[in-house]
Amino acid sequence: MSKKELTVSLEKYLKAKIKASKREAKIRHKATALALSVNKEVIEARLVNLNELRKEVVDDRVKLVGKDIYYAHIDAERKSTDDILKRLTIMETRSVTWSAALVVFFIIVQIVLRIFHI
Repeated sequence: MSKKELTVSLEKYLKAKIKASKREAKIRHKATALALSVNKEVIEARLVNLNELRKEVVDDRVKLVGKDIYYAHIDAERKSTDDILKRLTIMETRSVTWSAALVVFFIIVQIVLRIFHI
């Protein structure tokens, strides 16, 4: 074999290697681009879901009542209930008092009736 034949075959060999490397790099580049595209779609879908969740949270937050308003309402209800219970207690006390007064009155009437034999 001559030197020229070795040089030509070495040159062909290197060109083939470079061509194969370029082909591999191109395939890797396409695969990476495809993976990035798929990841981008996944991330965009997640972002859409997160935006919907954020909107739901904001809508729910509007429906909720703050602690200060809640406790003020509870205190007002408690005062109202206490007032009603006070009134009820007063009414029961009056009722018992009137009942006792009526019993005493009828006892006195009975005594008077027995004394005068009416």
